[in-house]
Amino acid sequence: HWHGKRGKDASARILAAIDAIRAHATLAPFTRHPRVIDIGPRNDIEPWLLAYHLDADVEAIDLFASSARIRRGDMHALPYEANHFDLCFISHALEHSYDLLQACREIARVVRPGGYVWVETPRLFTPNAHDRHRIEEVETLVSLFAEAAPEVVWSEVLPHKFRALVRLRKELVIAAHARRARDWYLRALEHPLPLEPPSSFWPWRAPQEVYE
Repeated sequence: HWHGKRGKDASARILAAIDAIRAHATLAPFTRHPRVIDIGPRNDIEPWLLAYHLDADVEAIDLFASSARIRRGDMHALPYEANHFDLCFISHALEHSYDLLQACREIARVVRPGGYVWVETPRLFTPNAHDRHRIEEVETLVSLFAEAAPEVVWSEVLPHKFRALVRLRKELVIAAHARRARDWYLRALEHPLPLEPPSSFWPWRAPQEVYE
């Protein structure tokens, strides 16, 4: 079953996703090609289509890579620096995650502020050892990426699948923490006794009201 999926040509589904991305996303500055991370491609077809139709530099990664051009790696610990990619494309792969929240945190880490995540998952299946998670609505997706101030710019719920394009407004998170750090510093100047610093300056923890 697993190896059968690896050899499947899903070009029609991928091209439909690319059309939605091109219609609703601004992927990169004009000075360079957009950088795309493709998580869990079945074979070389998916990253090739992304590179060709988005004029992008694509890094493909899969835990069970079937091609030498696909890097072997784990979505829960992506081997890339922070804020590197303009788009994460993860289609019919996120539902296989062992730790859904950790996988989404890793995706958010490697996508730049203002970058995008394309998520597509099947619907109305019974979770099992292979398809572990049902992500079937916008609210679920937003909750998974809540620490990166997500904005759903396009979504579609079909009888057999859910797909969405999400922009990660991490710049709002960073700005919120900069304000907290500034306010703490100004208060510290006004008091003779040391103040307890904010619990974390790490830019994933923004006040909820920042992006509501």
